[in-house]
Amino acid sequence: MLSHIVHRVLQSFGVLAVMSLLVFAGVYAVGNPMDILVNPQSDQNEIARATAALGLDRPLFEQYFIFIGTPRPETSGDPSLSTCPRSA
Repeated sequence: MLSHIVHRVLQSFGVLAVMSLLVFAGVYAVGNPMDILVNPQSDQNEIARATAALGLDRPLFEQYFIFIGTPRPETSGDPSLSTCPRSA
């Protein structure tokens, strides 16, 4: 019984790893994220500053580890950290 539970837990970690890779790859599949995030009329200095601020100038493997290691405020359960607008 214990070996079955350990097997299922290890299998779950594998599924989580594959899914995180798919989501991360999906972000880059649509193209350069800066094309979506930055105003089209901004100059190269603003684009470079925004790229550095978001960490998009780092290598992909480093961006991936930041992606999986950074907790999202939307999922923390604390509504004061949420970036979603609240209705009054």
